[in-house]
Amino acid sequence: MAIAPRKPRHVPVSPRNQRRGRRASKIVSGACPILLAQAAVTAAPPRRRLEQYNLSGVGGNLLLTDPFGYLEFLWLQQHASVVVTDSGGIQEETTYLQIPCLTMRENTERPVTVEIGTNILVGGDTARLGREVESILDGRAKKGAIPPLWDGKSGMRIARILDGLLQLQ
Repeated sequence: MAIAPRKPRHVPVSPRNQRRGRRASKIVSGACPILLAQAAVTAAPPRRRLEQYNLSGVGGNLLLTDPFGYLEFLWLQQHASVVVTDSGGIQEETTYLQIPCLTMRENTERPVTVEIGTNILVGGDTARLGREVESILDGRAKKGAIPPLWDGKSGMRIARILDGLLQLQ
């Protein structure tokens, strides 16, 4: 996943574990020409894999970190200009937070994030990824909406339904 926070621009790269190194390399290579000129990039693949996935030569703005905890990562997303990911959960979070999201997959199990939300599927096309990142950083981000019923009140709705069912007995 990559994130470009609003101020200062900072892009964590943290794809799902099973493809972390190769996917991080694709994200960095697709987004770096634009981002490294104006942003720091954080990559979370194991450091020993840098050479293997061609991440070591991308420039001085590459800052390596360990993976973030959930709350720290949610904060990074909330303060981002754009998020680049291949994670379905992050597609949902960015839609709820109204942060543009570019997903490096051909499809998604969360289509509402594309149809209504802020998510754009770019697949493995790193040139398109670069163009979309540039467009977003230039202020031309997709304007999404929070899907119906994503209002934080599902627990109350469930409780009402269960209460109704219990009163029937």
